[in-house]
Amino acid sequence: MKDANYETLKLESGEYLTIFNEKYKKRKPYSPPQHVVRAAIPGTIISVLVKEGQEVKRGDALCILDSMKMNNIICSDENGIVSRVFVKSKDSIGKDAQMIELKPLQ
Repeated sequence: MKDANYETLKLESGEYLTIFNEKYKKRKPYSPPQHVVRAAIPGTIISVLVKEGQEVKRGDALCILDSMKMNNIICSDENGIVSRVFVKSKDSIGKDAQMIELKPLQ
């Protein structure tokens, strides 16, 4: 069934044969900002444990996110300085929401 017009679209759930339209072909590929801590799950911010300008090390707690009545401690994946805090206590956030931006240590 593979036709010259069909291309393979790869998703997490598998591969699909499809025809890409011109708008899709000319799109700007998405590249998420680096050094931004994002929410892996939706929830409510219980508390923010860092401030802008604060130095953090890998593994330091940044904030606490409540999801499904469970408190999740969100930790830094890298050493850096907190350059921006996007959330505050009691904020409801969705999956992939930006929470904290870090500037890497040099």
